[in-house]
Amino acid sequence: MQKLIVSSFDNCLINDEEEIPVSTVMLIDDLRRKNNKFAVITSRCLKSILDYNRDFPFIDYIICANASYIYDSINEKVIYKKNILFSNIKKIVKEFYNEAIIYLVDDYRWNLINEADNLIRLYDFIKIQDYTKFIENNKTNIYKIELYFQELAQVKKAIKKLNSFNLKINVNSKIDRQYYVIEITHIDVNKLDSLKKIAPKLNLDNVIAFGYEDSDIPIIENVGLGIALENASKGIKKKAKFITEDCNHKGIEKYLKNYFYEK
Repeated sequence: MQKLIVSSFDNCLINDEEEIPVSTVMLIDDLRRKNNKFAVITSRCLKSILDYNRDFPFIDYIICANASYIYDSINEKVIYKKNILFSNIKKIVKEFYNEAIIYLVDDYRWNLINEADNLIRLYDFIKIQDYTKFIENNKTNIYKIELYFQELAQVKKAIKKLNSFNLKINVNSKIDRQYYVIEITHIDVNKLDSLKKIAPKLNLDNVIAFGYEDSDIPIIENVGLGIALENASKGIKKKAKFITEDCNHKGIEKYLKNYFYEK
């Protein structure tokens, strides 16, 4: 029976060196040749994942920007996209411009709109000199806003303020390196629903999902096999059916090898 294999990306499919082991890629490709499908779900933008898929394509679907943008990489077409309203972007940026480091994420890169050190983002980003003009004139949709804070108390205060705005947004928080991060997407965006957008007739019992952070919990709880890595958050490990080794010890590869070839 065909399976859809879904994996979170950072700290899950890739290791601490931001690499995917060649043996993992080859195993996934072999499973795809046996009529299974492989999808990545990530907070990153589309281009960042396509860079990993360029030399040896092994990803069928890319669910990026926290499920705001879904791409069929085999047929090179967009399946779904839901941008944040520009009026909401302007309101959020104005409110937090002097309190947080702010990125506006489109399908191509992170757009940094205020001052930040170079450690804040290791991926491709561009510094926007005039954010007002960028927001007003930008023809590229923004699918996610990232607010970076140095203290947890700032995050709690910011979430309370965002909720008071009554905007059509989802708000998620996490830790990224030394920062506390708030991720904002359109209210209609949902990680679990993104699997149905890939395949409308998909039976969730036929999904094997690997997760790392708390925002992956809805998927881990509702699919046939929800698996956490050893280095995952405590919250997702409590909800997972199984726990495999961490991202630096090929946890995904070892579980898939056992499930498909050795069980």
